[in-house]
Amino acid sequence: MTAAEGGAARILRFEDLQVSRWANGLGETRELAAYRTTDGALVWRLSIATIAAASDFSALSGVDRRLMNLGDGPLSLVVGDDPVTVPRREVVSFRGEDAVRALHANGYDLNVMTGRGRATSSLGTVRIQGSAVLAGTAPALLAVVALDGSPVVTVGDGVAALTPLDCLLATPGRDIAVDGDSTVAVVRIALT
Repeated sequence: MTAAEGGAARILRFEDLQVSRWANGLGETRELAAYRTTDGALVWRLSIATIAAASDFSALSGVDRRLMNLGDGPLSLVVGDDPVTVPRREVVSFRGEDAVRALHANGYDLNVMTGRGRATSSLGTVRIQGSAVLAGTAPALLAVVALDGSPVVTVGDGVAALTPLDCLLATPGRDIAVDGDSTVAVVRIALT
């Protein structure tokens, strides 16, 4: 399924994503998709980062962040002066201006970043046993990231199988049908 097939959705294969450095150079990230204004200001960004060691997160002024821990165990962070433990597949939210430090290596995390005043987001998981339909609501963007299993996703007439960390990005307003036993992360981004 590609954007050319009716424009309903785009599949982003994790293995095909380009690896780049964090803004502060202390880690690596793979951008799934992003939208910026014509002058380059961030509206929203969806990415999968690697926490390979204890490290400070990049400071991103004017950005609201949601992070889902995709590692095998809890992720220990310090946000400002507060210790925060993020269980596996749970979400923590913080401002891009906050000083955030990971206290240990933890593998991957899923990140949703929105420009404050430009967009809002939600991030959570859904366990699929059999089939489910994730309702799209225009003008919000809907994305699904496979966390385990091999979910089969359908948008309109397009059908594709996802492997872990692959993403389906649907055109705003389109429903996503998901079949198979799996857990998926569900991202919704709405422009403000």
